Amino acid sequence: MDLSSSIRDLDWFLFDLDGVLWQGHHVIDGAPETIKRLREHGKKVLFVTNNATRSRTMNAEHLKSMGFDASPDEVVCSAYVTAEHLRMRNHEGAVYLIGERGCADELELAGIRVRGLEDGEHTHMKQADVAMRSLADDVRAVVVGLDTHINYFKLSQAVGYLLRDPSCELIATNPDTTFPASGGRL
Repeated sequence: MDLSSSIRDLDWFLFDLDGVLWQGHHVIDGAPETIKRLREHGKKVLFVTNNATRSRTMNAEHLKSMGFDASPDEVVCSAYVTAEHLRMRNHEGAVYLIGERGCADELELAGIRVRGLEDGEHTHMKQADVAMRSLADDVRAVVVGLDTHINYFKLSQAVGYLLRDPSCELIATNPDTTFPASGGRL
């Protein structure tokens, strides 16, 4: 493959994942081969995504399962960026996470305590349950990403932390209002 003059002098290439390298469970035709050819020409590749449900390791494993050569060090995901943001600001205390295991993994790798994953089990809730809920003393931020186990209890916990402490930060892992899926956008 001869590289066109428009990319010959470029050293780095960044590729989004969802909707660019794959759509749902289907790889975009020619995408793995393109990455491979760029690498053969000495080009560096980074995979970027604002999907916070997977950690860098999980994303690299998923890339490999879809036919791409990838390592966690080549992945930049919004879960990692969120964790780095908190780590670089010397965040003290835990975070309450409305999100998935991948986001929790990145936060924990950055040395941040995570609360909230266990709250996905509260599928039926009565008004008395909200009044009886307890808030952990160490939560100093609420991190929100895509959460496929979202429920009223998690939302009430997050709001409780934010109302209890005006300095408690609310951090969104990305501003997306839609999610690309094989059947169209959600």
